[in-house]
Amino acid sequence: MFAYGSMLQLLVGLVAAYDQATQDPALELAVLLQDEALLRRPTAAQAIGHSYFDFIWTWRREETRACAVCQDLKRLANGLECSGAAAGDAHFLCDSCLDGYVRAQSERELRLLSVDDGQIRCPEPGCTSVFYSDAHLARHIPTQAFAAYLKCRQQLLEVRLATTIEEDLRPRLTAELQRQQALQAGEQARQHIVEQILTLRCPRCSTAFLDFEACFALTCRNCPCGFCAWCLADCGGNAHEHVRNCGAKPPGSDVFFGSAEDFQRAQNKRRQKLLSAYLDTLPDHVKTDTIHAIRGDLAELGMVFP
Repeated sequence: MFAYGSMLQLLVGLVAAYDQATQDPALELAVLLQDEALLRRPTAAQAIGHSYFDFIWTWRREETRACAVCQDLKRLANGLECSGAAAGDAHFLCDSCLDGYVRAQSERELRLLSVDDGQIRCPEPGCTSVFYSDAHLARHIPTQAFAAYLKCRQQLLEVRLATTIEEDLRPRLTAELQRQQALQAGEQARQHIVEQILTLRCPRCSTAFLDFEACFALTCRNCPCGFCAWCLADCGGNAHEHVRNCGAKPPGSDVFFGSAEDFQRAQNKRRQKLLSAYLDTLPDHVKTDTIHAIRGDLAELGMVFP
């Protein structure tokens, strides 16, 4: 497995040339497979459960599992299964229980966390599966819990970086610390995009809304704000006059009414403009990671970012 990890690390640069999204999981797995401590290296059965091989397991997402903690039956996509899946001995945690477990693990003393370098193992006693990958945890726990987990790992890396004598380890530790920091920045940027740009909200009270019933003069259900469905401008108590002359309305449109498709196109155009402006404020490396992270969110809205 060490040899496979070495080969995988050499291929990371080639993979990035045509599929940047595959690069980070591949590099993470390569580092695990080349761990200096033999007992910490995953076996072949454990490695197949890593996020790098997610495409193999996509057909299983509609299956259900009983959570090992709360015993509730949940869809496999709404939780995380340890890498014992490849060996037929997997343990499943629903997203809610996984959130609580990761938070509890991240709050332990540094001396206890240092045993596994702050990484999270399956909670089942005696389970020998490989650690949960960063990519899997980011996908299944809230942003705050993931940030606490990353902060914990960063603290351990900083301690090791400050105390290590072996200079040949310093570049590797520095690179991993930078990767963890970039991962946190990218996840925070994605969360901002999803909540503040892609989610439709009242321009006055910020209440999210989904309903559209043909008339482009909307009224918030939470406050008396009247706003325009073309541009989401706050129009006081009644948006009809603004809608009549809205500059965002395509030529030839009805004075007040339009289809759901018209509404979706208008909002995607507005989202695209806001998204481009926000991404331009990010450092280049964070911007690149964020674009790849939000592709799925954009696809759900029928948007494609170049």
